Amino acid sequence: MSFGDVSAGQHHRYEFTTPQGEALSLMATGKGLGRPIMVLGVLMSLTGFGLFASGIFRFMKATAGEMSAGSFAAPPSPLGPDVFGGVPLGALGFALVVLGGVVSSIGLVMAKAARERRRRSGRR
Repeated sequence: MSFGDVSAGQHHRYEFTTPQGEALSLMATGKGLGRPIMVLGVLMSLTGFGLFASGIFRFMKATAGEMSAGSFAAPPSPLGPDVFGGVPLGALGFALVVLGGVVSSIGLVMAKAARERRRRSGRR
């Protein structure tokens, strides 16, 4: 990604790059407690995605079944059945995806900080 020329009396060209797959390589090369926390976050996100997708697929299956049978009853909730006090399964899955992303980001920062600490202590 390039932001072009920046002029403040002099012309400078600034570019900010994020290599593709950096998070995955950091997960593999991470150090300390950050790596398992990052893996936990990824697993939480994948589980949440599965729950969210299952609610959508159940809705599609039920709607297609009712249409082929010629029944026009009220369709089920597109977010799946209610669990835990009336919260739909799809909403719970979406919340788990978001929470997993936050946990994974925290683990990424922790792993990077541990790696930098080790690198700096090796210099001294």
